[in-house]
Amino acid sequence: MSKLIKDFFYTQNIEGNTLKYPAVRNLKITNALIQILGCGVFVVDYENGKILISSEIIAQMCGLTQEEIDAKSFDVYINHIPKDDYKMLTEVNNAYFKFIKRMSDEEILKSILSYNYHFDSLLMHQSFKPIYVENGVIKLGVFVITMSSDNVLGNVQLRSVDSHDYYEYCLDSGTWHYKEGIVLSSTEKLILLLSAQGRSTKNIGDEIHQTESNVKYCKKNLFKKMGVGNISEALICAINNRFF
Repeated sequence: MSKLIKDFFYTQNIEGNTLKYPAVRNLKITNALIQILGCGVFVVDYENGKILISSEIIAQMCGLTQEEIDAKSFDVYINHIPKDDYKMLTEVNNAYFKFIKRMSDEEILKSILSYNYHFDSLLMHQSFKPIYVENGVIKLGVFVITMSSDNVLGNVQLRSVDSHDYYEYCLDSGTWHYKEGIVLSSTEKLILLLSAQGRSTKNIGDEIHQTESNVKYCKKNLFKKMGVGNISEALICAINNRFF
């Protein structure tokens, strides 16, 4: 494993990390889900800094075949990240691994780390979730890549699957800060879901028994709450933050 990759995976998490495979039987299930979902997903072996499974979209993003991705593994991913962004990701990963040292295995498994970074010239949103942890050491983890809903590099957040609140990492000070999360009403969630189906504002109003002007007003407040400018950004933000 190259020093560059070791830096990214954080040495203290790698040392003594002997990958056992009670979890590997679940990789077949994970691989099936990746094929069904068809989004940018890859599963990482933290012992060897190696990609075990990746979706075809990852290969397409890298301009390679699936076979080339399998052969070159994590080097492919790293080669498409600008130097400054890679430095930021290394800092974020180190901060995350240090943070979870105070957590139980169950809490680590519930954690989701997300951030924005450039993949070539595109600003992407990436979420990471451990899928196998033993004695505080992450053995396997899954990454999901989508387009960013904002233009903010970094935007590092650490949350739990059972809470709307989260911790935000400040790159300037190198510290975590507790934040209250966004909570959407049932009406707001329904408007987002109907918008995702391509429904017009009038059609949405008819569906939820509201006037067209009320739906427009609700959307305006919803965009402000979510910090986005349009419905496309709102939908990406909703998916990234598990509002549905």
